[in-house]
Amino acid sequence: MQMEKKVKLIRELQLIWNRVGSEQMDTQKSIVKIKFNMMRILFIVLIFSLQIVGVFAQVFNKNQSRIPLDNIKGIPYCIANEHYSICGFEVDKKGNMYFLGGQKNAILSVFHGGKQIYRRIYKEFDADKIQLINDDNELLIFNPSKDNSLFALKISDGSIINKYNNITSENVNSHRFIDSILVID
Repeated sequence: MQMEKKVKLIRELQLIWNRVGSEQMDTQKSIVKIKFNMMRILFIVLIFSLQIVGVFAQVFNKNQSRIPLDNIKGIPYCIANEHYSICGFEVDKKGNMYFLGGQKNAILSVFHGGKQIYRRIYKEFDADKIQLINDDNELLIFNPSKDNSLFALKISDGSIINKYNNITSENVNSHRFIDSILVID
């Protein structure tokens, strides 16, 4: 009988040992699964991060043109207080660049890239701010220094389409174009 008790006790101990061993095995399997899942998540995050870096590291094409500041054949400019400035500048939907400047007379110079399309000299108004309107078909120029006139130019050749004389009798301190609207202060 004691032998049976011993055998029974040994079997119970073996069962307990097997349970503890299998629980340890289950714990080790769980740890392996957790490590595997963490590695998988880390890999996905790494791939996603590399894709984001790839998007922001793209090379964008740059069009750069060199056009000299020159009142005879380049970009017309004004000199005031020993500082060079371009009075008016606009770019249309086709990429044409419109520069208005000049010392004695206003000069409109139009470039596409580095190539000059046309150049016009005006005695009717002084160089000032410009604004494209009417689906980039006209260019507006306000002339407060002479007679508060507003000029509309055809962008294809720079010819004067309309002149609106004395649009205000008030003294103009400053002006600007906002969304094709002339704002006078």
